[in-house]
Amino acid sequence: MTTVAKLLEFKKENVKELASIIKALTFREIGKLSATPGGLRIVVGDGALQQNIIKIMINSFPGNAYMETCFFSSFVCRDETIEVNFPLKALSECLNLGDASSSSLSLSYAGFCEPLMLKIHDGNHSVKAKIHTLSSNETNDFNFEVSEIVANCILKTTFLHDFFRDLDTTSPNLVIEVSERELSFVTQGEIGMTTCTIPLKSLQMDVIACSRPVTYGYRLSAIQRMTPAIGLSNRASLRIDNRGVLNLQLMIDHGDSLKSYIEFFVGFFFN
Repeated sequence: MTTVAKLLEFKKENVKELASIIKALTFREIGKLSATPGGLRIVVGDGALQQNIIKIMINSFPGNAYMETCFFSSFVCRDETIEVNFPLKALSECLNLGDASSSSLSLSYAGFCEPLMLKIHDGNHSVKAKIHTLSSNETNDFNFEVSEIVANCILKTTFLHDFFRDLDTTSPNLVIEVSERELSFVTQGEIGMTTCTIPLKSLQMDVIACSRPVTYGYRLSAIQRMTPAIGLSNRASLRIDNRGVLNLQLMIDHGDSLKSYIEFFVGFFFN
């Protein structure tokens, strides 16, 4: 009997690294797996105001030469592009079956209407799982162009995570202000107005590039969903384009030159 090659097959040692990333974005029921021979993306859409993307590239991160990685122990994609929707919670629960750092994952996908087939090996036992898939639909990529960026801040994420975790939840919005000298976050809730400023000279800030001062407001509920992912990351690039679309790129350093990336796109609510 002839064995038909799967469209997508990959193996990942230390499945906890992937499990923690998926868990950070499991606030919606459905995610999209998008694969090319160059790597894997997992996209989580949240209506018109937010789009969240995990980019796990096995060779390079397009447009960013400093983000080279080899996240998987093996990765084969036998089509130019593979896109399929799947239940996020089901994948997250399966990945968390492997508790030890020595746990490994094998995942395969045969094609349209076929399930994701998982095998998690943990010590002396293995777990097999089948996750049913759905037809892929269009997601909002916000048409974010590097040439249209008006503000870019590169900073460490330790302080950023603590600040986002402690945001005033009675404030409906978060205002982000960027100038050549500083990055500020402003909330206004029941306790009044709170402003947190990170100046360019701060040890937390690496770079501020700003062609003009910008001030945009975003729904706090959309911003708060970034907090778990920020907690996993080491560095962040906060970018705003000339339409006010916010793009937060997060780099996760897994050690041994292994890195993965999470991106959030959020449309502005007011300015």
